[in-house]
Amino acid sequence: MKSERFSTFKRGALHAALASTAVLGGLGLVGNAHAISGDATATVVQAIDITQNRALNFGKFVASNGGTVTLTNVATTVVGGTSVRVSPSTAASGQFTVTGDGAATYTLTADASTTITDGNTTMNVTAITPSVTTGGVLSGTSGSQGSQVVYVGATLTQGAANAAGTYSGTYSITVAYN
Repeated sequence: MKSERFSTFKRGALHAALASTAVLGGLGLVGNAHAISGDATATVVQAIDITQNRALNFGKFVASNGGTVTLTNVATTVVGGTSVRVSPSTAASGQFTVTGDGAATYTLTADASTTITDGNTTMNVTAITPSVTTGGVLSGTSGSQGSQVVYVGATLTQGAANAAGTYSGTYSITVAYN
């Protein structure tokens, strides 16, 4: 008999302990829980773009045993080099306009070099240098359209084999938001 009472007591004590744990534990969870709604936002801005306003133009110069024509990357182009230029000359730095989200910063990269050709021979164009490379800032305020004008300078190397004629080619410029 004694073992039945003890078992009954044990069972009763166990049930009481489980019941109080469930009640107290449940109260503890309710008291420590808190729900809140979080915010989510997104801002879509216009894509950054670049357009050419003026071609990189080395102007007119005399066919010779070689030489160079150098254009600065500023609005009022300074022409230098060793080739003999002919006046009037249309030499000018390349000019581009970058557009995008106002006040945004961007990076601009250009090919380091390219060639131009008359269909038979080529001339090397090197040191292609934009006036802005990193840290360009578009005009205006964020959320409005901004822009910035960029100039490109370079050096053309004329070879002894370059005959009179018109030489042309392309180079690549890439712009990206920082």
